[in-house]
Amino acid sequence: MTGPCSRIFQAIATDLAVAVNTVISCKSTLQKKREDRSYYDQLNHKAKQFAEAHGIDPEQSLQQRRKIRRRYADGSADGREANANQDMQHADDLFYVDVYVPAIDLVLSDLSSRYDDNMLPVVRQMMIFSASSLQTTVDVLASDVDIFCAKYCFEASEVVRELNSFKVLFTKNKHLVSMKDISQKLAMRTESTVESEENETTTGNHWIRHTFLQPYRLLYQLSGFPTLLTVYKVLVTIAVTSASAERAMSKVKLIKNRLRSTMTDDFFSSLMIIAAEKDLADKLTNDCIIQRFAALSPVLRKYLISQTVVF
Repeated sequence: MTGPCSRIFQAIATDLAVAVNTVISCKSTLQKKREDRSYYDQLNHKAKQFAEAHGIDPEQSLQQRRKIRRRYADGSADGREANANQDMQHADDLFYVDVYVPAIDLVLSDLSSRYDDNMLPVVRQMMIFSASSLQTTVDVLASDVDIFCAKYCFEASEVVRELNSFKVLFTKNKHLVSMKDISQKLAMRTESTVESEENETTTGNHWIRHTFLQPYRLLYQLSGFPTLLTVYKVLVTIAVTSASAERAMSKVKLIKNRLRSTMTDDFFSSLMIIAAEKDLADKLTNDCIIQRFAALSPVLRKYLISQTVVF
């Protein structure tokens, strides 16, 4: 259920408006499956079918303790304890209460803490400033960006005035903004994951259409949109996701183990770059690495067959 959210926030090309709708849809689906017991019954039925197909006992064992009924001085017994034993829930009901509902509550709480209701409208309004939204003919209203402007202390009316004027200029002059450097970097990162050059180009174009970098580069060459330029400076510096940083930190356990616990900062940084940028390191051949290493030493350079070293 949370798979689409994970994939969209870890992708290279991310549309924030689609990401917001995905988060809202995921939270709504989880809430429905928590409130409706039929979803759990269907899941439990599929799990039992899977267990029976693989020779696993599908019945949940429930350990019950035999309770000794209390007796008082007059010989009467405690009826409340007898009723409690008679009303003991079934194993499936206990699993539903103790495991299923707490697990969904935990996921909902995590989604709410990461993407609260105050942040999602701000992210949705950010996409009004994307390259694809600037090519539409519909004028932007102050109510379309009021939440975003209030959060970052901008005057909504001034932003809307400059944005509507800039949309015409961007549509006519976007071809003057070169994005080849971004396309090349995306191509280097996606070459190992895509199957064809057409898919690779599509990924780069999709990322460029939904980013703020192309409008920002055009605004940087103009002088009539000071407020809008400040808005785009905020947009291009906002960290959309921390997936790349988390992946890099996960490499620390692999690099700094008990057999390699002491090293200098430069050596550790070099190993981190190689581990984090594995897609780039895989493109280096052994001959290229040997030539680069030998080129660092004047003594070894003369032993190279080819004196031309590509850096």
